[in-house]
Amino acid sequence: MKPVLYQQILLFLSGLLWLATASAVCGIKQPLPNVNLAYSSFDAFQVNTSDPYDIDGVSTQLNFYGKSWQASHEYLALDYFRENLTTPVTNGDLHTLQAGYKNTINYTTANNLNWELMPTLAVSSNQLKNPDEIKGSSFRLEGYLAWQHRLQNNVAIVAGACASTITGDYELIPLAGIKYQYSDWDMSIAYPKSRLDYLINPSLSFFSSWELSGNQWQVLDQNLENRNDVHLASKQIKLGFRINLTGSGFIDTYWIHYYDQSMEYLARSELPVSVALANTNGLMLRYTYLLQ
Repeated sequence: MKPVLYQQILLFLSGLLWLATASAVCGIKQPLPNVNLAYSSFDAFQVNTSDPYDIDGVSTQLNFYGKSWQASHEYLALDYFRENLTTPVTNGDLHTLQAGYKNTINYTTANNLNWELMPTLAVSSNQLKNPDEIKGSSFRLEGYLAWQHRLQNNVAIVAGACASTITGDYELIPLAGIKYQYSDWDMSIAYPKSRLDYLINPSLSFFSSWELSGNQWQVLDQNLENRNDVHLASKQIKLGFRINLTGSGFIDTYWIHYYDQSMEYLARSELPVSVALANTNGLMLRYTYLLQ
């Protein structure tokens, strides 16, 4: 197959993958070394179990991205009526802790291989308060392997796979896409995450993204007896602005639309529940400090 035709086919397939869906990080774009802190909330919506209930929540994130090391903590607090027997056995306080090592292998000026391994602990808060209750099954190994080939100075294609729970289940997920930079535009059109950035002026830029945002936690009830996994599948669209601060930082503020959501969990009635969730909207504020 001729090289030009091969490249055109790859670009076309990457576009189709982006149109089909989108998802989370998985190493498609490497962030600059930074420390960032975020807070978000989402509007209440109804969960239509046999005894419907409303649920809302807030989330905080603390992330460190170094040249080789990464660490993060995400806290999700779900609020719902605890006396409803169709709600999850957990108190709704869910933690995800990660630490990992990443590296880039440069084969030629146009080809490199990015990889990362991230041991992950995802549990309910009562397990962190009672560390002896944490089991080996509460841990998982996430990571990615992403090959990047630069077609031109401003165009590159990415292909690989990542182990993650962004679909709501811990599994191996393919990744593929194209990265494009031109003037004030910076785009990553890919599966499982796509993002568009436009620099309005040196102090302000606009961005949007499409991604999967699922997760999976192992939880215990308040008596530390019933152990089960909570699976959350969700997709999200983000629209926001970035304000570049003097010095080495910036602030992101954006609107989020959550859709195509579902949950699987053990209810307080000790029966398994699998239910679709309504769409909802949220807001997030993030401060990022770039490391020198």
